[in-house]
Amino acid sequence: MTKCDICNKVITTKVPGLECRSCSKVIHASKACCGLNAKQLSALRNADRLDWTCDECHQNTPNRKSSFIIPEEDNEDDDVVVSDKNSGNYVIDTEKFLKEITAEM
Repeated sequence: MTKCDICNKVITTKVPGLECRSCSKVIHASKACCGLNAKQLSALRNADRLDWTCDECHQNTPNRKSSFIIPEEDNEDDDVVVSDKNSGNYVIDTEKFLKEITAEM
């Protein structure tokens, strides 16, 4: 029988466990033992490719970089060509276009 590494009680069908993907430590899938809320536990249970890492391994793992790319500056307002979402056509902001050409000359 597998026991929880936190409370040392048996992992059961009523209170299943989580296995750390790094060290294979098993703890109860309960807020008391793993610290996750019901929504987080539900996501782990229902997702096929979502792994859990225990706090100890998480603290000893270098920070992962996010997959999101966020530019230093937001240049969206500087776009000369803007897509018209309703028609699917592109609209050129002639005033900005002329300012950019003048600035380059």
